[in-house]
Amino acid sequence: MLFSQRNRKLICLLATCILVGCCGRVFTALAAPTSPPQTAKEKTAEEKAAEAKAAKEKADKEKADKEAKAAEEAKAAEAAKGAVPKEADSLKIDNFWNDPVTVHERTGTGTDGTEPTMSITLYVPGISKLPKAGDYTAMKLVPFINGAAVGEAHLDYVDLANEQLRFRISITDKSLSQWVPLLGLTGHKVDLGLGWSTSGQKVSASKKLTIQAATCPRIIVFFVFSIGLVLSTIILGRKTSLLRDQPMEAAAPASGATPPATGTKFTYSLARTQMAWWLVVSAVSFLYVWAVLDKWSFNAKVLTLLGISGATGLSAVLIDSSKQKNAAIQLQLALADKALKAREISVVDAGLSRLGLDDEAQKKLVVIAEQTNKERLKVIDDRIQTLRREAGPPSATSDFFNDLLSDKDGISLHRYQLLVWTIILGVMFVYKVGTSLLMPSFDDTLLTLLGISGGLYIGFKWPDPKK
Repeated sequence: MLFSQRNRKLICLLATCILVGCCGRVFTALAAPTSPPQTAKEKTAEEKAAEAKAAKEKADKEKADKEAKAAEEAKAAEAAKGAVPKEADSLKIDNFWNDPVTVHERTGTGTDGTEPTMSITLYVPGISKLPKAGDYTAMKLVPFINGAAVGEAHLDYVDLANEQLRFRISITDKSLSQWVPLLGLTGHKVDLGLGWSTSGQKVSASKKLTIQAATCPRIIVFFVFSIGLVLSTIILGRKTSLLRDQPMEAAAPASGATPPATGTKFTYSLARTQMAWWLVVSAVSFLYVWAVLDKWSFNAKVLTLLGISGATGLSAVLIDSSKQKNAAIQLQLALADKALKAREISVVDAGLSRLGLDDEAQKKLVVIAEQTNKERLKVIDDRIQTLRREAGPPSATSDFFNDLLSDKDGISLHRYQLLVWTIILGVMFVYKVGTSLLMPSFDDTLLTLLGISGGLYIGFKWPDPKK
């Protein structure tokens, strides 16, 4: 036989093993997750993404390193830039020629085309040794006064050979507040120094500098005109009609009113006194600013203030004149009525005397008639006296403030209000000029308040004539 029984069993066993192995491989494949096998192309994309991420992280790190290095270099350069050169240690202010320093007017960029200016010339040994370039050169030196850098200082002249500097200091509206404590009619001694705006003051002068803003001629003009204006206003106000109510010219002869005696002083006028007050306050303040800064200082608000005062005074004068004129006309009519009544009374008396009555009856009738006529004439005379008082201002009292505050009913609230606000605003005006060297610019609210006070005063003059 071709195969023995033993060989057939071996062949069957081998076939069974092969079959079992194939079945196990099939079952293993079926039980495994159904994920598609990765291709070579997909593996390459992942590798590229990883490589790109690594490259980006490397670039970011290099950029951060560069920025840190640049910051360190900038910091080092700034530190080197802020270092004051050693040559600055040899600087000193040995002398200055224009002492005291005065303020004069110079064409510039001010609101009126000019600006107050001071010039200081210094002898500074050591400036020739300073660097010729950079932040700490002689050209960038600035003056210091009492330890503070002067903001509006311009270097006009530099002579390195002779080691001289000349600064022009402009006093503008922006820098005026810095100078107000140092400027005035009298001199102020200050500490003068030099340095750079980036490092502060480096050297101080060996002696103090005197700032005498106002020159002697301007001081003389200020005092002469200011004192003269104040004294003349007071003297003329007391001895003349400058501050007093005035009668209507030529009213007495035309109306029959008794003309005032020579030298008669009438009551002080509140409106005229207010006008004089603002004239003196504004003029003296204007002269003070000019004397200190050599600058004309005026503004529209001051003009408005003077306009309100002038309008109040003019209105008061027109009202008083109108009332006096109307009283004069009424006085003429009253005098004519008195003359007519007198003639009627004389005719009645003549008729009574011609009646043929007995003596007793005639006497009684005459007495009654005379009494009636006297009462009629008394009413007319009282009216005439009242009109004569209204046809001219009353005579002054011995009290200045009583005249300003009183009308026919005594002291009046509207007059008191106008006087109080006039004094308050005047004091504020002078204080502002003294502390800022500027003519004050009152806001519209304060000007309206003054206008309302003046309007009330004018309004009450119509029904309330002065006594």
